[in-house]
Amino acid sequence: ESYFATVLTNQFTAEVWNPDGTITSITLGPGIGPSGKMNFASGGGFSGYVKRPDWQDKAVTAYLNGANNVPPRSKFSSQGRAYPDVAIMGHNYPITINGQTEIGSGTSASSPVFAAMVTLVNGDRLSKGKKPLGLLNPRLYSTQAQTAGIFKTVSSGKNNCCAGQPGTCCEYGFTAWANWDPTVGHGSINFDKFAKFFESTLDEMPAIARSLVLL
Repeated sequence: ESYFATVLTNQFTAEVWNPDGTITSITLGPGIGPSGKMNFASGGGFSGYVKRPDWQDKAVTAYLNGANNVPPRSKFSSQGRAYPDVAIMGHNYPITINGQTEIGSGTSASSPVFAAMVTLVNGDRLSKGKKPLGLLNPRLYSTQAQTAGIFKTVSSGKNNCCAGQPGTCCEYGFTAWANWDPTVGHGSINFDKFAKFFESTLDEMPAIARSLVLL
């Protein structure tokens, strides 16, 4: 599901992408540097179709009640599945097709990178006789993950503008803050810490029903 800044019916309009809420939602996060500032358009918001799962409640409620400049609740479904979950660099990727190299940007670059991270961790776990990660999203929102240094928080920025030159900006958008938010989710990934956590700590956490991680 993707929200656009254009207001057609006095609300953010949405498109369905994740009918059951279990798919890990990735946004692109270029321009996230030492300052923790986002300077590129990202997609994010709240589903108008899928109810927010329990494992998101703590993080999303904290955002809704604590962040500055949250758009009016009349503009979005605050009880819907919130997204994205994480952000991966998605800007200025060299792409080679038939010997020709072009530069591309977008979540079509970000999502395969995150999928590769998960694949590497699963490969390591399987090589040690462990089970694959299974349903990943509740783990990403767990207290253990939040305190393991996996995520680099993006503390400023707003997704009220569309990408492009010149971009189109609207009155309302979601604003980044110190924790999970609808601009970049938990933020970008520190892969070394991500791998260490999910290769070991996972086995010490309560069991969760397992399914494929889809991007």
